[in-house]
Amino acid sequence: MKRKGLIRVDSCKALWAAVLNQAIKDYRGRGGAGAYNRAAVAQEAETWFLSNQNGLNSFLGICEFLKLNPQGIRNEIIHAEP
Repeated sequence: MKRKGLIRVDSCKALWAAVLNQAIKDYRGRGGAGAYNRAAVAQEAETWFLSNQNGLNSFLGICEFLKLNPQGIRNEIIHAEP
């Protein structure tokens, strides 16, 4: 495992992968939000996935860090069966 400062790189990757997986669950309406908030959470997740912002906690930033194809992920989650 590589270290950058005091943080293990693998630990960071696991954390950001968990963030991405939670966003997919939220988008699909299975994120654990109450029924009242489920639609709002799904809408926020969709906005996040479609955003072109490239900050540390943005969809594109996470994909870059994890070396994933953002357009491929977008296509997969948006066109997949719920």
